[in-house]
Amino acid sequence: MDGKKSVGLARIYGAAVALAAIALGSAYALSDTVSEMALLSARYTARVSFLMFLLVVSAGPAARYFRRNPWTWLARRRRHLGLAFAGLMMLHLLALAINVLQFRPRELSEVALGGLVYVLIVLMALTSNDAAQRRMGKYWRWLHWVGVNAIVVTFTVSYTGRIFEPDYFWTGLVFAPFAIAALALRLEDALRRLR
Repeated sequence: MDGKKSVGLARIYGAAVALAAIALGSAYALSDTVSEMALLSARYTARVSFLMFLLVVSAGPAARYFRRNPWTWLARRRRHLGLAFAGLMMLHLLALAINVLQFRPRELSEVALGGLVYVLIVLMALTSNDAAQRRMGKYWRWLHWVGVNAIVVTFTVSYTGRIFEPDYFWTGLVFAPFAIAALALRLEDALRRLR
């Protein structure tokens, strides 16, 4: 790996670590109880994961629309952005598990649907290498297409639903437009490829 590429990758992973540190630090600073800290840790790690995911999902289509810009640099590093996102989501899963198991139990249907998305994230992370891509052939593309779209839909449904909850209205108002834009970008890109 040449020096320039390793510096670029170090920046991606460094940004992921910095985002995680900011999320966890914020949760610690803003909470009064262990229960609240677990809740805020889950909440903030989800938000920073979403920001990283926006880069993953928009880099390819944006690079096709706008030539010679930062999007092309990001598009070439989508695999590493995706791995950074998967790492952030595992941190979110840990915070969420503590929150759910210790303080706020959830419905089995919620856990099952969310669990399926986490399984897809882990499978995509484990197969994010050239050897797996060669071995899996067309199934690799199918797995990553299904996984990315499942994540987009999950974020979109989650943040859009928050608009209708008084306690989370502002969170929904801030994040839902980005999630909807990411979904629209995926749909438009898929239709363009079909044409």
